[in-house]
Amino acid sequence: MGYEWDATKNAENIAKHGVDFADAVPVFEDDYAITTSMTTPIPASSAT
Repeated sequence: MGYEWDATKNAENIAKHGVDFADAVPVFEDDYAITTSMTTPIPASSAT
């Protein structure tokens, strides 16, 4: 699968979080990732 993103938003993300979108691609392509559904909402103050 291919990914594309806005260059300006990528630069802002690098400045704010130190993460390039290109470096995050493997997260979405991880064959061993586990995805779950949340049954109890997390308070906004706890969500990251």
